[in-house]
Amino acid sequence: MWKRGPWWALIPFAFVLSACGASGTIEPEGGESPTDASTAAPDASSALGDDAGNVSSPDDVSEVITDSLDGVERVEDVGIDDDSGEPAGDDSASEDVSDSAPFIAGWQTEALGDLGALSALYVIDSSEAYAVGGSQILRYNGESWASFGNLGDVVLNGVWAGDGVVVVVGEAGFIARRVITELSWQIEESPTQQHLHAIHGRSHADLWAAGNEGVIINYTEGDDEGDEGWVLVDQTSNIDLYGIHVDLEQEGVEGVVTCGSGGRLVINDAGVWKTSHVASGNVTLNAVFGLDGRLFVVGTGGTIAVRDGQDGSWVGQPTNLTKDRDLFAVAASNNDKVYAFGAAGTVLRWLGTSWQKIEVGAPLHAADDFVGASWVKGVDGEAGYWMAIGSSGGGITSMDGSAWGDMSTQPSAGLTGLAADPEGRLWATGRSGLLMTRLDGQWSSVGTGTTQDLYDLTFGEEGEMWLVGEAGTVIQRDVEGGVSEVAVPAFSDLISVHSETEQVVIGGKGGTLLRRVGGQGTFSPWTIGMTTDVRDIVRGGDGALWIAGGFGKLYRSDDGDAATAISSGVSGGLNAMAPSGDGVLVVGDNGVVLHASSSGEVTLLHEQSELFLYGLSVFEPYAVAVGWNGTALTLIDDEVMTENTGASQVLEAVWHDGVRAIAVGRDGYAYTRMEGP
Repeated sequence: MWKRGPWWALIPFAFVLSACGASGTIEPEGGESPTDASTAAPDASSALGDDAGNVSSPDDVSEVITDSLDGVERVEDVGIDDDSGEPAGDDSASEDVSDSAPFIAGWQTEALGDLGALSALYVIDSSEAYAVGGSQILRYNGESWASFGNLGDVVLNGVWAGDGVVVVVGEAGFIARRVITELSWQIEESPTQQHLHAIHGRSHADLWAAGNEGVIINYTEGDDEGDEGWVLVDQTSNIDLYGIHVDLEQEGVEGVVTCGSGGRLVINDAGVWKTSHVASGNVTLNAVFGLDGRLFVVGTGGTIAVRDGQDGSWVGQPTNLTKDRDLFAVAASNNDKVYAFGAAGTVLRWLGTSWQKIEVGAPLHAADDFVGASWVKGVDGEAGYWMAIGSSGGGITSMDGSAWGDMSTQPSAGLTGLAADPEGRLWATGRSGLLMTRLDGQWSSVGTGTTQDLYDLTFGEEGEMWLVGEAGTVIQRDVEGGVSEVAVPAFSDLISVHSETEQVVIGGKGGTLLRRVGGQGTFSPWTIGMTTDVRDIVRGGDGALWIAGGFGKLYRSDDGDAATAISSGVSGGLNAMAPSGDGVLVVGDNGVVLHASSSGEVTLLHEQSELFLYGLSVFEPYAVAVGWNGTALTLIDDEVMTENTGASQVLEAVWHDGVRAIAVGRDGYAYTRMEGP
């Protein structure tokens, strides 16, 4: 039964936090989408659409110690409450909101990628790379860049990664390390207060960093007595060091080369650190790179010098650059493919005794200052390619070094779903295998082991996470952070997932419905008569399992076996649900908001032509729905208030806890709104 009802029908809704965020990314159906090409809904494939890294506020950390040695605040065990590697938390759903946070009216923007400043790049291979800029770290998963955490007010200058860890260095001797399967950064004891500019190493247990006043420091893992950590190995007071290279084929101090101000290097010769002039005294050497015994240094004024072999001499080479074209990075794929990168879009290729300028045709970033660059080694048979990052974010890539294209360091494909874990921490999933988590207003990506688009996520009662996505992708992330792919009997895109103690239910394109009951280890098809996309699955306030999808399809199951079709009274897609006191609240195409009760009665609460709602979240006493062109609806008592989030994009998911609302969609930003004081 369907009827148009009063606004006060929303008043009885009482919801638990675990059901607050429900979303699906859905295309409008039945020819109801706008016809203008610039605003039309995408087709099904386009519409369907790593571990937190935040230094927490003092309320969220277990211990904050100010170390007089370097003048920076050191945070131990940030956000960790035990040895499990899981985030500390309490039972509050509002853990993300600080009581002291200032109130700002309206929707605010939060970047999910770079903040407009990058300073260094480290590439492992085509499936993993890292960059730093300002206080933020970025992670690349082979398809997309996204935030990997934010370390507060510190300025970061260098990054190294390998062996499952990432290490960053910055101002005032700052050093932090993160195991990529864990959720937090650990601040490490530093032997210096000088600004650190660069880091390189042979492994996570043999790292070298350099900085102001000629500081060179080394990290080694100790013996069984635990004697490990960073130590100062050299300091030359009249030189600032900006680049460092460590030869992977040598050991200890052998093969460690640094460069910096005054056109000088600092290098170890027979156990003694010595300085060497390789350029004019007014030149600052910014980077050094080595390959097969050959070393390259680049610096200000287009300076390049090359040394062949350990016993060779440094030779300056012409670049024909003007004095304002500083060079910041140099990299090589082999002895014949060496490139230097610098200011105002400068890219040079080495010709053996001179350098040739390459025109960069990338329309967005061709004139950027390229501050970090690397050859990206292909994995699993893929071809390698070149990558460079710009000082203001973004960058360029090229397969062969001749034709260059733009690269975004925002997760431009966007996010598709939001859910809170049992401890109240908010998580989001998205395209290109993206998984992110949020704490204290900062987002950090989490590795998923896939680059397939992910469309929905949910949590089990024990804290395990389920992720579903394109081409039958199902991933389970356990409470320890381990990720495994789960085989299911489906090849279609999976777009909704629901987990509870006794079962996990997954829905997908074309009526795909899968279920794993009790202790079964495998998923089996569940046939209820659904033939359209299964866009959301929730446990209603009446205790029944509700299933919603395309063309107004709505089903209700009391026993988890048979399901009864409910007439929704609408023909457009039903895209998201949340439980109510006696059923579910449902949103969908043409701005419909429905309340469906346990008796099968459906009440139309709102509709709006050409508005498509994809995300819904409810927390007593009101609901928030989001969708087309950044629109947000707040439904409370007998009022529906329309808000413009400023997103100018399709918003696909929303979550709120009565204190803060957070919406995400198809670009590299999240949008937040706090309730008034």
